[in-house]
Amino acid sequence: MRAAVVIGVDQAGGLPLLAGAASDAARVEEWLRKEGYATALLTDTFEGERGKGVVTLDAVKKAIKEYDPSFKTDRKERVEQLVVYFAGHGLNNFDTEIWLLSGTPVDANEAINLGESVDLARDRGIDNVVFISDACRSTPPPGPLRRIRGGVIFPNTPPPPGRARGKVDRLLPTVPNAAAYEVSEPIAETVGRAGIFTSELLRAHGVPAGQAPPGVNPERELVRNASIASATVRVVDLILLAQYLEQWVPNAATARGVRWPQQPECIVETPPANKYLGRAMFPPTDPFGTPVGRNDEDHDAWPSEDHDALPSLAEMLEDRVDLDVRNTQATILASDSAVDHFETGSGVQVSGATIAWAKGCDAKVLTTWPPYNRVQLNGKEDHRWSAGSVLIKFAEGNGTVVAGLRGYIASISVQNGRVANVSYLPSQNSRRWRNAQDRYAELMGLRALIAAQVKHGVFRVRGEDAIELGHRIRVLKAIDPTLGLYAAYAYHDAGGIDEIRGLLSYMRADLAGRPPLDVALLAQSRAGSQSSAMAAAVPFCPMLMRGWPMFLADPTVPAVLREAAGQLVPALWTTFDDEGLGLLADAMDEGLLS
Repeated sequence: MRAAVVIGVDQAGGLPLLAGAASDAARVEEWLRKEGYATALLTDTFEGERGKGVVTLDAVKKAIKEYDPSFKTDRKERVEQLVVYFAGHGLNNFDTEIWLLSGTPVDANEAINLGESVDLARDRGIDNVVFISDACRSTPPPGPLRRIRGGVIFPNTPPPPGRARGKVDRLLPTVPNAAAYEVSEPIAETVGRAGIFTSELLRAHGVPAGQAPPGVNPERELVRNASIASATVRVVDLILLAQYLEQWVPNAATARGVRWPQQPECIVETPPANKYLGRAMFPPTDPFGTPVGRNDEDHDAWPSEDHDALPSLAEMLEDRVDLDVRNTQATILASDSAVDHFETGSGVQVSGATIAWAKGCDAKVLTTWPPYNRVQLNGKEDHRWSAGSVLIKFAEGNGTVVAGLRGYIASISVQNGRVANVSYLPSQNSRRWRNAQDRYAELMGLRALIAAQVKHGVFRVRGEDAIELGHRIRVLKAIDPTLGLYAAYAYHDAGGIDEIRGLLSYMRADLAGRPPLDVALLAQSRAGSQSSAMAAAVPFCPMLMRGWPMFLADPTVPAVLREAAGQLVPALWTTFDDEGLGLLADAMDEGLLS
């Protein structure tokens, strides 16, 4: 059995009224229903008026519950695939998507936290959960929108007995910190407003016109045969669909006059045999890729004179959007500190910024190294300390917190006031230094693997190779502990909780019982649960921005960290603005954080 919960919200609080979210949801629900899904449609259209109704978090939870195997024990058909679609206003807080429902932003909980919902979806006993979003992923300025955390739509309970963890796919309309756009296009002889991403999603399946999308050979680039009820059926392969959306949504946005590039991010991790949402509703093509029975007069596609230009537009957009990606990848590959030892055996070096001050681990800014970009860590006076938190403010503004590790030199790379990379190497006067020198070429190869996975300011591993990539990255975690962080997030992207727990055990042994907080955090079985390893982990908050949603879900997080979270600056690695740094510095002085 396949099921879908489809949500469309035109009006979220006082934000601008959207013209196409609810109608897009209705189109998607109709399509999925015709594909045989059991569907639930939730929109805020009331008596024909857009935005006059209400969609609540409880209503979404209730709809999800209808298809949750933990609650529907009497259901004869097992739910093997669940699609959750949302169209409306969205934002990006702490590198996770927040879908805004009718009550936001006044009620910060009346929203859907996609990151935490993804984690919980893995334990529902459903083979495959697919999240599809047509909402912005922009990072809001400090204020009410930044404080929206949202809630989860799946229960925080153990999976049903005997069920393996499920796979979760995400089809997202833009890269993080970007906007999803609406466009005008003719549908059913009326001019409506419809999301570009949703339109291309439906067009790829031949909906509503029943014709293949222009510019591709669908038999090679979209369609595969699947066995359904002992019959061979042409379906749109989910991986090929993801590739199509990432290529053609930017083209569609440009052709419709959108000035800023809209580049989707699609993450597919389901096994190959299950990777499809629906049938290919258009006829088979001839060997030359031309759809049989095509009727151009009925096709509401781009103007025909623009078709030839679209591939070049895609190339231009890729150059514009990926410029920061290439810069970040270069930073990771050239991340080592220029200094190889400190008198105390431990320290921090910053490139791309000047150090104003540092706190934690008896930190001392070395003024003998202009422009003051080095911090010596003394730890306790007897030098038997193992690890702690180091808070650093940059003279140019902003700052960060990293783990101070005995025997290691941390290297922080800053670009435009944001932390682009953190790496570690053993100090020359530590026992690990010789091993680091012998395996330096291998270390650089692993960093190249990591750099290739950093897209648009976020480290995220796609596809079925996440576990394998995690295994490859983790091998040198004792030389550079940040490799352990990256490996943990790679495992997390594949739902590999057992692999994360094994990694945590090794890193505790490597680092005298003081593992990175990110790894301890990801080793928790479910969002919001507590782990004994958290108490000994360093620093006092996640180092990679991706860890913040799960971190804030823990009810034991100190209030000062929740307040400082509102002052985070979008970056790959945790970066605070001046106000956030002030809050944390005061808390450290008062002994509330260490």
